[in-house]
Amino acid sequence: MSTDDFAENLRVLAGYAKSVSDICRSCGVNRTQFHRYLAGETLPSLRNLRRLCDYFGVEEHEILLDRKSFRDVIRLRPPQLTQVADPFRDIQTRLFTGEPPGRIAMGYYHLIFCPEPASPIFYRAVMRLSEASGGIVIKLMERYKRPALTLPEVLKYEGTGFLRAGRLFSLMQEVRHRRSTWFTVLSVGDFANPRVLHGTAVGSDPEGNAGILSFPVVWLWLGEKPDLRKAIGDCGYYLAAEIALPPEIENALIRH
Repeated sequence: MSTDDFAENLRVLAGYAKSVSDICRSCGVNRTQFHRYLAGETLPSLRNLRRLCDYFGVEEHEILLDRKSFRDVIRLRPPQLTQVADPFRDIQTRLFTGEPPGRIAMGYYHLIFCPEPASPIFYRAVMRLSEASGGIVIKLMERYKRPALTLPEVLKYEGTGFLRAGRLFSLMQEVRHRRSTWFTVLSVGDFANPRVLHGTAVGSDPEGNAGILSFPVVWLWLGEKPDLRKAIGDCGYYLAAEIALPPEIENALIRH
């Protein structure tokens, strides 16, 4: 088989697809490389050849036929476009698909944590939960209005959450530099729309240090439409006396 025959056969198949972009996205093939296949400049690797054949529903030996024989095959059996199996995406979808999040109150929360029990400084950030198809979308903002930390004044995170077996699981990542990622598990309890969620967060800090951190966290529900300016203004880091938390929450945040 010549490169020209393969290129012609691939062009015939591509005519059945919605667009080249759709082919490349579904097959996981680089678009520039795909255009080189179409132009007859090169042949695909065995891996990419299998992906293309799986997508178009043809056998590998068929796409390698001379152009006349291949057109005869296609005339008798037109391509049936299929999505190429993606084990990573399939497992990720299954892992992050939970129960309907109706038991979790949507709206705004304060996230509060104390990473160093020996030095009880509490951090408070504001976050918003909104229901979406398949789970919960989370937007979080950390605001540091004091200059002592070597961090930007504002850090923004985004992530997703899902409910399963009485637990709320969330995964969030800092948006700009993506060095800081956090996985959090919170207990929902037996009642719908709990106003206080207790749990544990594990992840890496935004300064990019190599260590892995873990500490208790509390999410306090503020409402669907709170005074957002005040909620953001209350963010930052505080000494215990300054933040004035209820004893049960302070005790939950400090590991003895």
